[in-house]
Amino acid sequence: MYYFCRENLFEETNTLEIVTPTDRIWISGKKFSEPVSQRTLDLDPEYGTELADFFDTSWPVMSDKLIQAFSEIGVKNFDSYPMILRRVDTGEKYYNFSAVNFIGEIDAIDRERSLFTPNALRKFKSIVISSEKVGDLKSFRLVGWSRITRCNRSRGRLLTKMGF
Repeated sequence: MYYFCRENLFEETNTLEIVTPTDRIWISGKKFSEPVSQRTLDLDPEYGTELADFFDTSWPVMSDKLIQAFSEIGVKNFDSYPMILRRVDTGEKYYNFSAVNFIGEIDAIDRERSLFTPNALRKFKSIVISSEKVGDLKSFRLVGWSRITRCNRSRGRLLTKMGF
């Protein structure tokens, strides 16, 4: 079993949303050749006022607390770049967040056991991940599904126990 790390649903969870566009591709799984400079990213309160620990919109951004948790459970395949988050309605700023680039992606979908429509869009009803292809990776992106990061079962359970 694998856990999916994805953003909260803004409207359903009363969370702010990052609305600043990015000029980088954060979902390729490739390491950036140059560091990302600190920027101020705008938070839109349209759907709520709460801060999430993980934003996965145009910028994948995590709280320092979540980054620390990933490090503590042995997930090391990501780079982080400090950012400033600013609420557009109040001007309030938050300095304890970083953009994150998860490095590496693997083709680990077991297409024999997964359920999907056989057209070019391949809409999955259920995904089975091949543990043989994943090996001992603690966290990874799937080829073709690189927007969502996965954690193996033990790491997912640890994150859940830590309150994420």
